[in-house]
Amino acid sequence: MGCKLGYEEGKRSLAKARCRIKVCCYGVKMLETCAECSEYDDCDTLAAFTKRKGRLGKKYRESLEFIRANGYAEFVRRGKDWKRHYGELSSLR
Repeated sequence: MGCKLGYEEGKRSLAKARCRIKVCCYGVKMLETCAECSEYDDCDTLAAFTKRKGRLGKKYRESLEFIRANGYAEFVRRGKDWKRHYGELSSLR
């Protein structure tokens, strides 16, 4: 939920957002997450983000795969117990 905070309430403006994924998925396509996009498998912008080397790319990839398989509501429900901005996905399965 972090990347969307403040937009619905008008505290932040998508016109000023730098994240191309956020602008496309949340601003243009009005999706809850990019995981539900019909172009998910063919999106170069998303692929550049999820194929980053290291832990961050892996975390985003795993999170999106979980959301696609289990839904965003389930991801948020389980993520409420996380202590940092991300948790261990092994606890989500």
